[in-house]
Amino acid sequence: MCGVCTLSPAFLGYAAGYFAPGRKDPDAAFASAYHLKLGHGLAVERLRAAGARNVGIVLNIIPTVTDDPMMEPATRYVDGIQNRLWLDLLAGRGIPTDLREGCSELTDWAFVHDDDLAIIANPIDWIGENYYSISRVVSVEQAGSAAIGQDSFSRA
Repeated sequence: MCGVCTLSPAFLGYAAGYFAPGRKDPDAAFASAYHLKLGHGLAVERLRAAGARNVGIVLNIIPTVTDDPMMEPATRYVDGIQNRLWLDLLAGRGIPTDLREGCSELTDWAFVHDDDLAIIANPIDWIGENYYSISRVVSVEQAGSAAIGQDSFSRA
């Protein structure tokens, strides 16, 4: 066996309603992301027990940038949801504190259990990346209602 990928997550079906199940429920989106990572950690345990030696995960890591210093806090918030939520759990750091605090009106994080964190952070051999675009964060005044979105990485 060359390698095993435990999952390639997409939780937009709960966050933005783009994919199945087509819901827009922030609490369910965060719970889904967390449980996908827990499932990943459990799969790593089982694969290692079965002798797998080349185990990894594929993530949608999207660079999050801004050209406006005033948008740095919003950029960090978007990066937290898009990237650090996934990477910090993998690294054994849990849910980033700023993300927990910043999303407290969207979820109470009741689905997070300290006992799960070591399982989620089971060591892996590689991380794959689904690279589609970057997220550029701009002010509402600059972009209207499309203040947060994705674009290509090319710059003039």
